[in-house]
Amino acid sequence: MMHTYKLIFLALAMLAQFAVADVWDELASFKGTTAKTAPPTVVEDLIVSTPADKMGPIEAKLIGIVTSPEATVEAKRFACRMLQRVGTETCVSAVQGLLGDAQMAHYARLVLERLPESAVAGDALVEALDSAADGAKAGILSSIGVRGDVRSTAAVAAYAGSDNAAHAAAALQALGMLGGEAARDALVAVDLSPSPALQATRDGALIVAADGLKDAKTLARIYGATKAEGVRMAALRALIRADEAQAVPIVSGLIAGEDSRVRNAALSALGRDGGAALTAAAVATLGTLPTDRKLVVIAVLGQRGDATAIPGIQAYVEAEDAAVGEAALMALAALGDGTTVPILLDYAEGSRKTAALEALQAMTHPTTNGSLIVELQNNDRSVAACDALARRAAKEAKPALKALTTHADPLVQRAAWSALGATATIADLDELMTQALSIEDAKTARMVYGCVRAVSAVATDKNACIEAVGRHYESADQYAKMFILDLAAAGGSSKGIEYAKSALASGDEKLYNKAVRSLAAWFEPGPAIGELLNLARNAPEEKNRILALRGYLTLAGKEQNATKALKWLKDGRELVQRAEDKRLLIAGTDRGKNHKLIELIYGYTEDAEVSAE
Repeated sequence: MMHTYKLIFLALAMLAQFAVADVWDELASFKGTTAKTAPPTVVEDLIVSTPADKMGPIEAKLIGIVTSPEATVEAKRFACRMLQRVGTETCVSAVQGLLGDAQMAHYARLVLERLPESAVAGDALVEALDSAADGAKAGILSSIGVRGDVRSTAAVAAYAGSDNAAHAAAALQALGMLGGEAARDALVAVDLSPSPALQATRDGALIVAADGLKDAKTLARIYGATKAEGVRMAALRALIRADEAQAVPIVSGLIAGEDSRVRNAALSALGRDGGAALTAAAVATLGTLPTDRKLVVIAVLGQRGDATAIPGIQAYVEAEDAAVGEAALMALAALGDGTTVPILLDYAEGSRKTAALEALQAMTHPTTNGSLIVELQNNDRSVAACDALARRAAKEAKPALKALTTHADPLVQRAAWSALGATATIADLDELMTQALSIEDAKTARMVYGCVRAVSAVATDKNACIEAVGRHYESADQYAKMFILDLAAAGGSSKGIEYAKSALASGDEKLYNKAVRSLAAWFEPGPAIGELLNLARNAPEEKNRILALRGYLTLAGKEQNATKALKWLKDGRELVQRAEDKRLLIAGTDRGKNHKLIELIYGYTEDAEVSAE
């Protein structure tokens, strides 16, 4: 079946070529348009739809355009752009003929540049050098350099000392790209005394060539001889790669030096180049640096990623300057893996506790959480490990943390429950509530409730959260019921209203009062508003009527829908007597120029207690 599809596809492609047979004639006279039916657009679509091994006829048509004396310049340029995509060695001869044309040389050389495996294409560029127009020579030299064919080195070197500065610069740069000993030697040998402005260009090219050869001698000479800062730093970075031992004292001196520009360049090199020797040298400079520079070098060593710096950096964790200690901890976190975790945990038990925990939180190595879970079993580190796992919200730590909740040490218990609050999810709430209700010790039970509260606080599905907790409401004791009411109010979901209603009907004065307070503090207006208005009118005790009314007015004032807010505030307006309640009503009408809301408070303009509001 797949073979049949391929045959159909190829047939369609061939038909497409016949269908656009006359487009090639139109392309030859093309002078530019963006219309979708323009010949270039049709040809590009044809190329896209033709399999790579069937491009021969298309290449032949493009060659015909390139060699046609009648074809327009625009057509030939377009044909060259397409040959950059589909051309093979077959088109080299035709394209070579354009290298002497000032209008076409740029487009032609790019075709040959994109045939890096073709020696014929490389020879064509070299052969065209002497006869090409002056304006085309620099581009041809650049294409030779990009191709990297070292056979072209001598031909390029002949232009490195040219009186034409553009040709000389292009040749110097091409020699650097070609690389190899012959190109390096040609760069060294060129006499630039007539063109001193090209010295930086030659040095840059020589750095590239010497870098490829790992020629430390040449690189060191350039670094010592040139005054151009950019060139010096490029030579230094290449020297680090070529001979790190030779570069180390130079980098150390720059880091400790007073010139901020070269110091920053050296730090940039430290961040990206070299190995353990350069790392050790940078660590050694720390003891000689003032605090501000010490902080920078420690940070760069952390970014460098060489773990051999860890022992040296660790020595600064207890530095007198707290900023240095904190920087050292963050660098350890950046460099470390699971084996660094115990080191950081030890500091998390001391004066650097906050910084150490922040460092543990910042660690990205994949073994970090596993190491922290192992350290939960170490009595000296278990509390700090709990704190770190909590900060990292490490879900995989839940089983180990649950096991620690029965630890003999109350501090470990508390830390474990706190960490569970950061790692558990809604799916764990039912089990946690069951456990809380089964614990007789009030202090321990409250730790579990704290865990439940933490999970609920970050849960996105408030209804699912209160449903998981609320299913324990009827079997809960008074404390647990009050706790559930708190959660329901904080979540503000409609699901929690049924527990508030149950508390109001319970006959338990404490539960009743708690329900009123919870409804008054409900997070979302809609679910609680009706119950609050009823309580404001009918609660037996005045204190609860006052509390319910204030909660009602506050929630009504928060309602974003002005129509709903107006109705609710109107419904409660008759109950507003106290100055504080009037202020809440006034605040609820503060919605710009909504005259219907403003009408609710007209009567207060003559009220001495609130007229100023």
